Amino acid sequence: MKASDKKRAAIIAVILVAAIAIIGYSSVSQSNYKPLSAILESDKRIKVTVEANTTSLGRGKLLLVIGDKQYTVEAHGSYGVARGPDGNTYAVFILESGGARALAIYPVGDELMAYQTGSGLETSVVVSGVYDPAQKAVLVYPDGSHTQLPVIFVDNILKGCHTSYEQGQASIS
Repeated sequence: MKASDKKRAAIIAVILVAAIAIIGYSSVSQSNYKPLSAILESDKRIKVTVEANTTSLGRGKLLLVIGDKQYTVEAHGSYGVARGPDGNTYAVFILESGGARALAIYPVGDELMAYQTGSGLETSVVVSGVYDPAQKAVLVYPDGSHTQLPVIFVDNILKGCHTSYEQGQASIS
């Protein structure tokens, strides 16, 4: 491939990425989301898109139980990295809005988590996923205290985590 062809392909790729980002941002910024409290009042499994603030999980090792599954969590402030019984990696964070709180769990690969550093998530996020009122999460802290929260199974983080991609890759030891 000629150098001019490579340059042209790179320019087209940048334009496509910018267009997708603009479309995504405009759809997120122009949407009306249901309040978290209204979502949590549902007695049915529903597809949701919600904007909420993140609140600290704290720091250190936690245990997360959802149904009959246990996850080990390394909390990093606004988010935690969980390992499931299936060996998969998940990002977990607490959503809070208008006094309502829910735990969000998002499946991610190890390669993505390598880019997550101390800040992780912004203070406000928009996520889409599924709320199932039959599922509850229990976070167990090192001192034995625990918190029970409803769960949103996130399939996409639409806004609020992308600044962490601008940071350097974290080292894994």
